[in-house]
Amino acid sequence: MGGMSCGEVSLVPWEILKNSVKHCISLPDDDIAKTMKLLGNSSFSDDKIIAGENSAPGVISLITSCEDQAIKEKLDLNEKI
Repeated sequence: MGGMSCGEVSLVPWEILKNSVKHCISLPDDDIAKTMKLLGNSSFSDDKIIAGENSAPGVISLITSCEDQAIKEKLDLNEKI
């Protein structure tokens, strides 16, 4: 996967984020490639959506969170969002 190396936590940003981040998610690299292909498939949308390795994880996280009732409740995701 190009653009990101997520094998371990980067300590510099972690010092900034650790006191303000409430939730995080971990994604397998395989899901990122699959999502990039899905978004680029014209059967998914009228237009091709070109997503790279750095944008696909956000889409995966949103889809996964919306499909899991426990996560939806924990993150307060509802129809208003």
